[in-house]
Amino acid sequence: MDELKDALLALETAGWDALKEGTGRRFYAQVLTDDAVMLLPQVGLLTHDKALDGMDGQPWSWFQIRNPQALALGDDAAVLTYRVQARRDFQPEYQALIASTYVRRDGEWRLALHQQTPM
Repeated sequence: MDELKDALLALETAGWDALKEGTGRRFYAQVLTDDAVMLLPQVGLLTHDKALDGMDGQPWSWFQIRNPQALALGDDAAVLTYRVQARRDFQPEYQALIASTYVRRDGEWRLALHQQTPM
């Protein structure tokens, strides 16, 4: 299970890093499944293309992932849950519980469902 958690946590961290660096759209274009769905506070439900469009917003200044847990849903599906603290310049700190569901396609983990619940 540690190997699964490490693999999914590496993807989540890389995603937050990309959003911090302003390269989120490029990163997620390769990571999202074609039928991916994101459920985001203040935004709602986003499908693949709309989710990618939203990656061009204001970058995060910093983030911290806490208490990551992985749950295998079968051989080719898993969910990573964690708490995130993040901030954009001149905005209040953002805290949320995150659930990201991944599926293995062609040997690679791809993000199929991402949900944020603000705290």
